[in-house]
Amino acid sequence: MVGVSRAVRQDPLTGEHVILASVRATPRGRTERPERSSTDCPFCPGNEAATAATIQQVDRDGRWGARAFANRSPGLVVEEPHERHVHGMFHALSGFGAHEVLVESPEHDALHRQPVHRMAAALELARARVSDLQRDERLQALCWFRNHGSLAGASQPHPHAQVMGLPFVPERWQRYVRHSQAHWQHTRHTLLSAVRHDEIEDGSRVVGGHGPVVALCPFASSQPFEVWLLAEEPGPTLASWTDAELDGVAHLTTRCLRAIEAAVGGPVDYTATVLGAPSVGDVEGVGWHLRIVPRLVRYGGLFVGMHAPMHGVFPEHAATALRAALAAAE
Repeated sequence: MVGVSRAVRQDPLTGEHVILASVRATPRGRTERPERSSTDCPFCPGNEAATAATIQQVDRDGRWGARAFANRSPGLVVEEPHERHVHGMFHALSGFGAHEVLVESPEHDALHRQPVHRMAAALELARARVSDLQRDERLQALCWFRNHGSLAGASQPHPHAQVMGLPFVPERWQRYVRHSQAHWQHTRHTLLSAVRHDEIEDGSRVVGGHGPVVALCPFASSQPFEVWLLAEEPGPTLASWTDAELDGVAHLTTRCLRAIEAAVGGPVDYTATVLGAPSVGDVEGVGWHLRIVPRLVRYGGLFVGMHAPMHGVFPEHAATALRAALAAAE
């Protein structure tokens, strides 16, 4: 494996995977990343030649409203052979997979500060790309995520998300599937529906709702002001979103992010991702939900050593603040 530019290596102690790709930028010491303006942004309209060719786009008002293309510094690529390598205790996969960028709006400003129809177009493209990639049975897990801001790892300020197709199922995702299917086999109800029911019945952590989707601060929030979006009867993956669910996610994501910024008194870097069934395999009892995770706390040794987040904001207090911010915005 020496000299290979991409590989997926498995930690022999924890079973967790790491994606290595030499084309990714080498990290440097802590520096302030210069903010790009709309005039030199490769994602703004008119600069399409600065990116890879468009794979798919959603049109709005006679021009593209969101567009997808291959990542120019991909962690995984479909051109790599799909191979497994074993050397004693060390297990690795080749760099096979998929890695796409989804520019989510022609406008340069943060997506949640734009009209809701921009968020809806971005999510429509996400649904289409995940649906398309699901047809490749070699991809065992499909992950959509949005990093906003430098603390979340975003390299460009222009609104964009990414979709990755992985040749493995991450350990954390496997745990989620096991928990969901165990609950289903015991109760014949999905784990998400049980959580949603109990959260609504309790009410203290519910932030709001739109159509079939409810927003809440989860019982065990990993970050202050973390928000989950749960549908009434969710399908297994983002590709299974109904139009009503997509509309609800678009409205609640926009409103909740604005409310988080109002509650903390300024712009917030965050990561949003959808957790559900890894792909199209055994999905009985597994449903999707979207997580908005603000990057307000920098984790230290406890997280690195034990993967146990620690912070000072109870979700009940966060939900109260977010409900107040939503009410003030109406």
